[in-house]
Amino acid sequence: MMVIKDINRISFFQDLDNNEYALLKDIFTVEHFEKDEEIFHQESKAEYFYILSSGKVVIRYKPYDGPALVVARIQSGGVFGWSAMLRRDVYTSDAIADEKSIAFRVKGSELLALCAKHPESGAVIMQRLANIISERLEGTHAEILKIFRNGMDLSNECWKRMIENE
Repeated sequence: MMVIKDINRISFFQDLDNNEYALLKDIFTVEHFEKDEEIFHQESKAEYFYILSSGKVVIRYKPYDGPALVVARIQSGGVFGWSAMLRRDVYTSDAIADEKSIAFRVKGSELLALCAKHPESGAVIMQRLANIISERLEGTHAEILKIFRNGMDLSNECWKRMIENE
């Protein structure tokens, strides 16, 4: 069972009222991961959404025509596995513990049901999730640009302009 004091220190949960805490504490569980442990695999069923309490998690995407790419590094307070919240059938990437880690885990379907049943609290929760996802997508954009630039002729005018705009 999750202890409320543990979730208060994570930004995703900060400033929620007592009712919102009470709703969330009953559906989240605490999961422990060892370094290099695979939390979920790309193309596996997208069932759980995670909020990292401590440690680090690496998100890797494996395109069908190339090597796996690190698309995100999740730090304490970050989220991953949001395919489950987007009602995707499968995860689009792997999640691997980069060091010993602890995360709060919830079934995406349970959190979505809670939000539907309690629309006021649900709106707060979904807004926070949307903010975190949009921040992570910005970080992914920069990583993809780095991959594009690797081995490219950076004297090319297109690349010069992209570098100036970063």
